Amino acid sequence: MAYTVRKLLESEQFPKMKLLCGEKGLDLEVKGIRIIEIEDMERYLTGGEILITSLQVYLLCSDREVEQHFEDLVKSDISGFIVKKRKEYDPTGRRLSLLEKHCKKYEIPLVEIPGDLYYWGIIRLCYDAGIR
Repeated sequence: MAYTVRKLLESEQFPKMKLLCGEKGLDLEVKGIRIIEIEDMERYLTGGEILITSLQVYLLCSDREVEQHFEDLVKSDISGFIVKKRKEYDPTGRRLSLLEKHCKKYEIPLVEIPGDLYYWGIIRLCYDAGIR
């Protein structure tokens, strides 16, 4: 049985996880999990990944560059985004707004987690479900 974004949210392992948009994509299969560590992460995706980010990698990018990266990511057949809200990495909230715009357009789930939640717990839950 496929592991989906819906199952991740319904696991109740992380009660502070909040779906911001992309309800229609909740049944997308999660085939992998990756942390966005470089601006052009889309080059390394194979499809079906859920992407985790604090948006730090885009801190020095222009809005146009960020939009292009988000466009390329959503076209890479991803299953969703998990964003850690960190004011220092997105001081104006503009990056999150741009990401939300693309997620709404392509019906990709966008999940927000608090700044004090470590990625490792989410990654471990996915690994335990057989996701690599």
